[in-house]
Amino acid sequence: MLAKKNKEPTIKVQILLWPVTNTFVFPLAGYSKKIKSVADLQNGSQIAIPNDVTNGGRALLLLQEQKLIRLRDNVGYTPTIVDIVENSKKLKIVELEAPQLPRVLDDEQVAVAVINNTYCRTSRAYLEGCHL
Repeated sequence: MLAKKNKEPTIKVQILLWPVTNTFVFPLAGYSKKIKSVADLQNGSQIAIPNDVTNGGRALLLLQEQKLIRLRDNVGYTPTIVDIVENSKKLKIVELEAPQLPRVLDDEQVAVAVINNTYCRTSRAYLEGCHL
């Protein structure tokens, strides 16, 4: 049956795509009430990141960009915690619901929270002066 199917002519379909609307990606950044610079981050510090795949992945890429961790090669845009291959400062990375991230800055165990713009805007007064 499969051999017969493979001999049937192939139908080629052309799909045309066009933009329906413009979109953009909101930035995300690290915030802290305990340190003023990434250089001040101590070994074993706890970093809170969003627990959703997209923003959690973006947070991990940001941490890699800051040379705090190294991710597996060719990990793409949505790495997860299991993709961390180097963590020389022994950072404890915890995943939380994104709306909770501004609130954990008061938690004495959390040194940094990586927060996307959606929740920064709603917590602007709360986050003033916390941007790293």
